[in-house]
Amino acid sequence: LSGMNEHKQAIDCYSRVIELNPLHVNAWYNQGIAFTEIKETEKAVKCLDKTIELDGRYCKAWLKKAKLLEGMNQNQAAILCYEEVIKIGTDTDAMLGKARILVAMNKQQEALDVYDLLLRLDEQNIAGWLGKVKALNLLSKYSAALEVCNKMTDMDPDVWLCKGDALFGLEQYQEGIAAYEKAISLLPNNEKAISGKGLCLLQLCRYEEAVSLYDQTIAINKKN
Repeated sequence: LSGMNEHKQAIDCYSRVIELNPLHVNAWYNQGIAFTEIKETEKAVKCLDKTIELDGRYCKAWLKKAKLLEGMNQNQAAILCYEEVIKIGTDTDAMLGKARILVAMNKQQEALDVYDLLLRLDEQNIAGWLGKVKALNLLSKYSAALEVCNKMTDMDPDVWLCKGDALFGLEQYQEGIAAYEKAISLLPNNEKAISGKGLCLLQLCRYEEAVSLYDQTIAINKKN
């Protein structure tokens, strides 16, 4: 039923299963997922808590709870959930989640340590490399960030954006413009790349071009 977007009916079905067997761990988990789909987050967390109470090694429940708590800005509680998943099976999604929250909490060095551990386990993890570059830029370690970018073969818009940020930090403005332009060519309405290019142009005293780019960002996002 959940797959048919009939989530409320699914919740009722799971409730009947739980009434017959309160120890049915999958019913508790699936009911939590169904509550998530209808934005009943607190009820979803309660179901996931019950799932974990019945089976403390239920990784999917820990992971889903962590993501819900992260969405509720309960960062420290979310980190604890991600850490439980990591203890059970060094899950890369959990490591990415933990690192992402650490960045949001301005704990860049701790985040970098998590990204490094993740990449030792899975050196092909593009999200891990990208997260590492962002953390390095935030730590003003621009040369190290640029080195990582230059090694990445999957140059999606976010990689070019991070490369532009690193080049801007190194005061290599012309090269930064080229990187931001690559990001824009792949994603034309990339506000951050357009703004980054504008900043480079300002540093080069190309004011009219910079203003034109800021007009573009305002047109894309009038709240900017």
